[in-house]
Amino acid sequence: MHAALMLASLDEQSLATLRILGKKALYAQEIQLIRLGRLRPLALSDVWQLPERFRFSTIQREFVYNVDEPMFLLRAIVRLTWRPMIPLLALEMLAELADIFEVVASGYLLSCFDASSDYPWYYGYCAALGFMVARFICSQQGLISHHRKVEVKRAACAIQLELFRLPLIRNGQRMFGQTSMDPWRIGNLVYCMSTASSTIADIVGFSAKFGALYYIVGWLAVIPMMSSVVIMLARWGFKRLVGDSFEWESNTDVFDSNVSEVYQGIKAIKLFGWERMYLDPKLRQRNYTNNDKLPWYAPAIRVAWFLLDAAYCASFSAASFLLFSIYTQRQTAATAVWTSAEIFQLDSHVSNVCSSVERIVSNVSDIRRELSYFVTIERALRGKPRNTLPRENSESSESHPMLELNGSNFTWNEHSRVPVLKCVSLGVAPGELVAVTGKTGSGKSSLLLSICGELAMTEGTGKAVGSIAYLEQSPWIMNDTMRANVLFGREYDAELFAKIIHACALTDDMARWPHADLTVIGERGINISGGQRARLALARTLYS
Repeated sequence: MHAALMLASLDEQSLATLRILGKKALYAQEIQLIRLGRLRPLALSDVWQLPERFRFSTIQREFVYNVDEPMFLLRAIVRLTWRPMIPLLALEMLAELADIFEVVASGYLLSCFDASSDYPWYYGYCAALGFMVARFICSQQGLISHHRKVEVKRAACAIQLELFRLPLIRNGQRMFGQTSMDPWRIGNLVYCMSTASSTIADIVGFSAKFGALYYIVGWLAVIPMMSSVVIMLARWGFKRLVGDSFEWESNTDVFDSNVSEVYQGIKAIKLFGWERMYLDPKLRQRNYTNNDKLPWYAPAIRVAWFLLDAAYCASFSAASFLLFSIYTQRQTAATAVWTSAEIFQLDSHVSNVCSSVERIVSNVSDIRRELSYFVTIERALRGKPRNTLPRENSESSESHPMLELNGSNFTWNEHSRVPVLKCVSLGVAPGELVAVTGKTGSGKSSLLLSICGELAMTEGTGKAVGSIAYLEQSPWIMNDTMRANVLFGREYDAELFAKIIHACALTDDMARWPHADLTVIGERGINISGGQRARLALARTLYS
């Protein structure tokens, strides 16, 4: 019976979560693949795939922006998410209104049990049906929140994909410079924007609940809201003082840890003769807050803060009791039963205005904090390609070499005046084999990277004809088949593929592998040797 009641109380989102957890605990999908693999070799189509709407190709196609528009990133996010977000916002407002209707329906249902009520017999059934419908709508709030998070993840993935794609089409331009691309911050930025849209539903819900309470009790509805506002203002005032106290303690902990570190390393200080450095008077000028005494009122602030928290929790009950006492003095016992139920439930919602305001203020502060990162992303998307070595698609000849550099200077940062390579002159004819030699740190790798377009060219002229393949010292091997690692997204040409495999001495290796070129290679080539990884990367370079 208890299990049946517990299952009956679960909403659709909870049941879906329970179903997913059950499948993961029992390895249902993995067992299904194992059974299928015993019957025949598995194919890529046997693995479960995401719906079309959540695939990277669809997300990239729908994420459209114009860098000439003001706030173009915000416009692109709105264009990507407005279709699902508007129904979700409407459902959120409907759930807020259903919360009020649930209270009203329960009041009517209680009044129908009164023997002296004048309501027709079917009023009770209608009230019960309305209560069930309202309860069902309210139970879907978790599902609505889940779909909103999915849309947030979708928009964040669109931004990340664009930031990964642009360096590939801009000659390897570094998008962020010294600032790293943080996927969590991108998701948090989009989530703050999504939460800001749900603030509309909070305002509508609060207005409707306050209006319903005002309709029942009149001006007395102001009592719970005013108590919440007073407590909220007092909490904000004390929070600043408590924050100063916590900052003093954290700075004291930093000083104590530094002193403990010196004590633990006193032997090393003596052995290396570092006493003079630690006795330098400049070190004593560091402003450690441990020299400041703890304010005498700090313990009082802590006690007042905890008392204020207790008063914050008790203020709702006190306001509800005061409102109930004043209102029920003018009511009969029969009507006070169901009106009191409405008052207590609506009063609890109105009293929560404090948490709603704090949530809105917190959301605004999060948006302001992430605004600088928002501007950084826009600057990266708007950035123009750097002045790198030009590329030409025309065919070369003896008079037009494949690679040519004339007095060229290269630097990592286009705005830097200090070149990494200076006055480089080089010419490579078709069919010519060139080896670059030199001491460690002389710029051999930098020269190759400048040819690939990784370095900005600040002075001189030059050009590169045709495509360029770059083979790193530590090649990157993806978790896929051997053929896919060689093709790397290009079309399969059986004749060319066979020639390259033979030229790279991979024919014998393929013969020993269970599925030849369709053998799956682990991530970073974990199941092949170092020589095989190098030859596989060489084959990929030749195929490109």
